[in-house]
Amino acid sequence: MTLMEKFSDDPVVAELAEKLKARYKELEAEVFDREDFELDEFSEMNERYYSDLRESDPDDVTLFQIMWFS
Repeated sequence: MTLMEKFSDDPVVAELAEKLKARYKELEAEVFDREDFELDEFSEMNERYYSDLRESDPDDVTLFQIMWFS
């Protein structure tokens, strides 16, 4: 079994990932209203952010950026 498979199948990892996703959603709700996601400005900002992320070095990608696009 590869490390990736062990990591992906690990119940502790799965539990921590779910906790992280839930906390991210809580913090997101504190900052953004549901209406914010429907604004053209939000979509434009998101597209620019995604474009910048694609051009960055993979070693510089943060956990926040991964959560943002998940």
